[in-house]
Amino acid sequence: MYGTLRAMLNDAVADELIPSSPCVLKDELPAKRDKDRTWRRTAVFTRDEVEAILSAGSTPDDRRVLASLMFLGAMRFGEAAALTWRDYDPTCEPLGKLVIEKSYSTKKRKVKGTKIENPREMPVHPTLARILAEWKLSGFEQLTGRTPQPDDPIVPSRRGAYRNVNASLRRFHEDLERIGLRARRQHDARRSFISIARADGAVADTLHFATHGPDGEIMDDYTTLPWAALCAEVAKVRISLREVEMPRQASLAASEATSAEVELLTPDLTGSGTHENHRLKLAERTGLEPGSMAATWRTKTATSHDHAWLPSELVLTSPGQSRSMSTFWATVAHERRRSLVERRPRCSLASIPGIAFG
Repeated sequence: MYGTLRAMLNDAVADELIPSSPCVLKDELPAKRDKDRTWRRTAVFTRDEVEAILSAGSTPDDRRVLASLMFLGAMRFGEAAALTWRDYDPTCEPLGKLVIEKSYSTKKRKVKGTKIENPREMPVHPTLARILAEWKLSGFEQLTGRTPQPDDPIVPSRRGAYRNVNASLRRFHEDLERIGLRARRQHDARRSFISIARADGAVADTLHFATHGPDGEIMDDYTTLPWAALCAEVAKVRISLREVEMPRQASLAASEATSAEVELLTPDLTGSGTHENHRLKLAERTGLEPGSMAATWRTKTATSHDHAWLPSELVLTSPGQSRSMSTFWATVAHERRRSLVERRPRCSLASIPGIAFG
């Protein structure tokens, strides 16, 4: 309301309808201050955390690429969401170039100018260049089902549209929790890049042209820094990719498969008739220990995409005796009948998870 009234009265002064405007504040407005003045010290990611986020195998590739743009391109979320392949020039030397001149507004559902309407050119960090190259080569097509076009967003949504900031924040927090990091804002990625860059020796005044662009001051308007000078400051940032870690579930499966350890429920074939012998045992290469019957098998070769190790042949042996498969089935049937008579838990093949007999 005050702003509207002030504009009206200023126009009236300009038209010489009134001598002066009463909408003049006696004192300047107080500077903006955080309610909690300590929170900004925690609103940052460390170098190790950034590398963990960009290298997490548990995070889908599209979300890792989006995080890479924000962390290594010092972008706001809307700027990263609106970025298209046309805005990326990988042929520039010594580093590629990202032209950041627009931003996607989730609220308005349209592409608009950047926050301060100040386009800028951002050198592409070598780690980001590697991520974008791999993404353009195969990742984009795997997500969308087609090759990328110049006007396509670099990281579109799963539906091929621009990404929603609220949904992306929820997914970002899920990804952080999955790798054991506390939740923070997506905007803190931009803050983290600048903090790490300055810690690595980047010159603040030069870096400012890449991360914020000219401020509009008269000296900035008369300053055009060489592209190599901007690249030199961005290249000082020491952030690299680690070996992509496998998700926890896949790691456990691979570990179990490597050691040939599978959980197997075995009935008591010693004739002791005790309920305690119907328990879960661990089968190793040497068989079930202790016990009068061992189970050994040969496993198929697992690929990187298949950790389901299934037996191709099962041979049951007991001390000094070899049992064929027909003998095994007869033994199981006998155990079932005895269970009914003695009211003991039944021995069922369905109780042996993950094992296929043939």
